[in-house]
Amino acid sequence: QNCKLNSNRWQHSSVQQQHHHYHRHRHHRRSSESCASDPTPAQRVLDVATSLMASVLILGLCCSGVVHALGGEEAEKYRKAVPENHKKVLRAVAKDNFEDFLRWKGMPEEWWDDRKVVKVAGQRMQMFAKRNAFPKEHGAGASSCPLFMGIIEIDDISLKELQHLTEAHEQAAKLRFDPSIASFETFVSLEESPGVLPVRILITVTKPALLGLVGSREVVSVCSWKYLPDGSFMEGAYGFHSPRLDPTVLENAGLSSDELLREFRAQPPPRGAVRAVDLGSVYIHTPLDEAARSGGRGKFRCWYFLASDAGGGVPKWAAEKGTQQAISNFWGAALKELHRMRSSEHLNGRVE
Repeated sequence: QNCKLNSNRWQHSSVQQQHHHYHRHRHHRRSSESCASDPTPAQRVLDVATSLMASVLILGLCCSGVVHALGGEEAEKYRKAVPENHKKVLRAVAKDNFEDFLRWKGMPEEWWDDRKVVKVAGQRMQMFAKRNAFPKEHGAGASSCPLFMGIIEIDDISLKELQHLTEAHEQAAKLRFDPSIASFETFVSLEESPGVLPVRILITVTKPALLGLVGSREVVSVCSWKYLPDGSFMEGAYGFHSPRLDPTVLENAGLSSDELLREFRAQPPPRGAVRAVDLGSVYIHTPLDEAARSGGRGKFRCWYFLASDAGGGVPKWAAEKGTQQAISNFWGAALKELHRMRSSEHLNGRVE
């Protein structure tokens, strides 16, 4: 039952979001309202390289490593009886993670350092970048990592279809259309109850990229999801090895770590893999018309946030460009998958 998102997930009650007010800092930003001109040969080579690099960085609500690193009896014990303190910590940090991204979603354009418009499957997508977005109390590793946000509007699609494209589990559509993902594996799912955020730890392993020059990555993240008061659906993750679960960060937030949690975080990745860290990855799907709000096919505005550390000595410029391309590449592949799904329904006589 841990292999799929439980159907009760769609009926999970939302938790109250908190609003924080921060001083605005004006940074130099670049704005582009049109796609770039035809690239030079050198730019084409760079785009191919970074596109391949992006396949490493599409972390997409994932986590990995614990089950491979511990394995055997220790992993089975944890699966069957997650310590109550761990449940409290994982859920509290998931709640804080969502509140951070909701705050960033509401920030004005001038708060972002860079903004541009790109074309994805013939559609316009806004791309934003912000450096030093994460609060210092989340740790130096998080505060130094840039945050990227892509916004796209999709017409004639249902929330169920969007969830099908963005969710991550053993039978996820991503395994079919996302060339970067080798596998998903649920490590543990905490029980669901009214008013409590559901939490899963999911194992993702990526495929090698750049003709094998960039090896396989494994990422450990804690996944959660909820409905928002405006009818939006939000699903996202934070890294199990991110600074959010650092003992000092937890203590500053009034939470406590323990020896078992520290031991799990200290485990090395499987042989042949490099550990990447998911600092934050979130999707938000907001219905824009009555058809979408009523559960049918309508118009949605979709946000995809991504902040990650690829690990393994990947150059900073390549990692940042790759992360931006990961967002646009995902939606390009997802919309093609949607077209394939619709074509299959038509051929099999299942058109609504």
